[in-house]
Amino acid sequence: MNRFLTILIASLFPVLLFGQNNFDSLLDELDQTVADYQLYSNKKETEINKLKGLLQYTAADLQKYAIYGKLYAEYKSYQSDSALIYARKSFQIAEKLNDIQKLNHARLNLTSIMGTLGMYKEATDILNRININTSPELKGYYFTVNSVVYGYMSDYAASLQEKEKYVLLTKKYRDSSLNFYPTPSSAYIMAKSSTLLDAGKHNETLHLLLNYFPNIAPNSPDKAVIAYIISQAYRAKKDSKEEKRWLTISAISDLQLAKKEYISLRSLAFLMYENGDIDRAYKYIKRSLEDALFCNARLRTYEISKMLPIINEAYQKQNETNRLQLMLFL
Repeated sequence: MNRFLTILIASLFPVLLFGQNNFDSLLDELDQTVADYQLYSNKKETEINKLKGLLQYTAADLQKYAIYGKLYAEYKSYQSDSALIYARKSFQIAEKLNDIQKLNHARLNLTSIMGTLGMYKEATDILNRININTSPELKGYYFTVNSVVYGYMSDYAASLQEKEKYVLLTKKYRDSSLNFYPTPSSAYIMAKSSTLLDAGKHNETLHLLLNYFPNIAPNSPDKAVIAYIISQAYRAKKDSKEEKRWLTISAISDLQLAKKEYISLRSLAFLMYENGDIDRAYKYIKRSLEDALFCNARLRTYEISKMLPIINEAYQKQNETNRLQLMLFL
């Protein structure tokens, strides 16, 4: 019997070791990505400047509308104030063009970025004025934006009663969006998996997402979002190892695309703190705060501010302990 157990452990050890090595290499990649954040920011700025350069040679309103839309998309998770400027410019051009589809699309972009900036009153006022039946092709996006805005509002709710109301609206609009997205699209997959996760169907969530994930383009912003939902499914299953792995994958994608408004790196920082990896926890939370402040992502800044003192105190204590140990050794 003992001989059998020895053989079994010996056969499993390389698999376990590979899994750990695989995660360690992911963490190394994340550490390097965090260190190279300026490189990715410079790349983003180059793309933005190319688009701005096109405006100098563009007089037609239709072309301006297209460029403003691309600038909004580039700035959306990078610098919220600039995204708001180009969302407003798009809306102004859409008004001149008198195109109801472009007007509604510009309104939804404007509402979406207002949600990121914490302008909830302004966002809901615009949403309440949109007659989405005039733009049926935008219904999926319309319900998604509603869901995201009310999701932000639930996080900021002052009372439990308000929070419950906004959570219900978030789920209602998210579930409604499923009726208007093509089944194989990323938007459908993200909404469907979130619905399954809320229903406690963790294995179904993972089956859906793990099959879909390999089809996502490496440079797609959806990669980080879907990896994050996978991490939350593993969190619900109390599989912390896989949760950390998928948070790492998500964070790498976020940072390499120069997103400044994100969740994964902050979440990973706290897990690293809980696991005693204080150096990484401090490095990740510091990067998360700097990015949130740069983006002016108010909700993310608020979330990070609650965690930062805890991790910072542990980091300072560790440094003091290391200093004392070094003095003792010397």
